[in-house]
Amino acid sequence: MKVHILLFLSFSFLWAQAQSTSDQLIADLNFYSDAMVNAESYTNRLRAHDKFSTLFKEALTHENAWNLKLEAIPFIHSVVSPDSLFKIYTFHLVDLENVTQESGFIHMKDNRVFELESTNYLDDLEYNQYSPQDWLSGIYYHIIPFEKEEKKMYLLFSFSQPTAFDKRKVIEVLSFENGNPVFGAEVFVEPVENGRDIIKNRRVYTYSADVSMVIQYDKDFDAIIVDHLMEVKSRIPGNKANTAVPDGTYTSYALKDGNWIYKDMVFEPELKLPKSDEELKEGKSGLFKPKSNSNN
Repeated sequence: MKVHILLFLSFSFLWAQAQSTSDQLIADLNFYSDAMVNAESYTNRLRAHDKFSTLFKEALTHENAWNLKLEAIPFIHSVVSPDSLFKIYTFHLVDLENVTQESGFIHMKDNRVFELESTNYLDDLEYNQYSPQDWLSGIYYHIIPFEKEEKKMYLLFSFSQPTAFDKRKVIEVLSFENGNPVFGAEVFVEPVENGRDIIKNRRVYTYSADVSMVIQYDKDFDAIIVDHLMEVKSRIPGNKANTAVPDGTYTSYALKDGNWIYKDMVFEPELKLPKSDEELKEGKSGLFKPKSNSNN
């Protein structure tokens, strides 16, 4: 009996100690996430971002990481695969020019963790495959599972602001090869009459930083609805280059035999869609929130 009591007390102590550690970790993550977004000084935001990244990676190695409710931390964006195979967490830092720097992790249900590392040296963005070590960064806000030739794949929708003058939205493809994440797959098909179809690994849309753009899945039409963009002169002071803005019409991608088939100009301008995910989430994410130019 004494042995049983001792074992029970030991287990209770270890459980309480682990619970206390995880509670403190969540409290620290909440603190640094707030500072990462809301600190007036860019230097302080950068320090908070670096500390937050380190602590978040530590949280994902916790024995109970899958159940830690990390998605409840302010300014964290998460998407969970409908088959509960993985979660993706993304967050960002906004610099002095309102340019965003995204970071992220893929957390597998079997507790493997892949850190997403952004790079500025990617070529042919719509035609290449990438790994977590050369990641086309963004804040993921939606996920759609599908299959091609009996292989599981997932569409990921993201947004970011890669320059002071432009925002970017991406329709990405995630799959797994030998258990490792691969970004990009030849599933976006634009039919060409009397010619060779255009096939891409992902769709990348760059548009003016002073407008919003809709990319979202519509259940009624069973398709991805995309604002059609037109080229215009930029209205942003200091930008002498042309940019792109929505022209009031929409294009779409519909799934057929494992491919997402493009259709041009599917809706008239009077169609009213809900606010884009970007607009709905700006308040939570702090993305594109103007910052002080102080760097002390």
